[in-house]
Amino acid sequence: MSTILNTARRTAWILFIPSLILGVLVWKNAGTAAQAVPKTYVAAPEEWVPFQAHLQITHPDSAVRVEGRYFRNKDGSTRRETGPSLDDIRIVDIVNALDRARYLYAAGKGWVRLPLPPMNVARPPKWIAGQPNWKLMETKAAVRKGESGNLSAAMGLTVYLVMSQDGTSKLKAPELNLFDIATTRPDGRHERYDQIELVNPSDDLFKPPAGAAVEDKATVNDWPPEPHAH
Repeated sequence: MSTILNTARRTAWILFIPSLILGVLVWKNAGTAAQAVPKTYVAAPEEWVPFQAHLQITHPDSAVRVEGRYFRNKDGSTRRETGPSLDDIRIVDIVNALDRARYLYAAGKGWVRLPLPPMNVARPPKWIAGQPNWKLMETKAAVRKGESGNLSAAMGLTVYLVMSQDGTSKLKAPELNLFDIATTRPDGRHERYDQIELVNPSDDLFKPPAGAAVEDKATVNDWPPEPHAH
């Protein structure tokens, strides 16, 4: 009897092992096939789209409104300047892609230069298509120069509504390399861009003014933030 049982067990293992190997091979091949599926990305220009825009920040807990301007160069460099009004700019934040440097200005403090880690700014970032928190809006954002500023208009820029896990909502414009033209946080802070012009800003905007004193620093911990930057 024991001989018969042993023979049965050996037969079972002989039949099981090839099935196991076949199952592993099928699983691996399925995984390889899944990995081989090319990713698709949200359609947007392959090169940086230069532009300039007006920006505005509001917060329900304050009557203060921040006004400013935003510039982006064809190399991906950016300049953001803000204050109580367009005639009273108090904070300037420049990221110079070619210098790999960040230049900061604050009224009463002057200019500082901070080193930036190596960045791949030759091309705009890409976003994987089909993400569940992305929705292509049927309405447009009328935020180009001369338009109404309505974010739910019949004509204007195509936008995606993107919802983050923390409840922040963003409107991203593919024509501007999926730039966030509007951001609303759960606490009510709202930042938006309008009067957008597709122009290439002067290179001089992405450095401190000629002759300005610039202090080199590794970090800045006491730099005054924009109002509503909290």
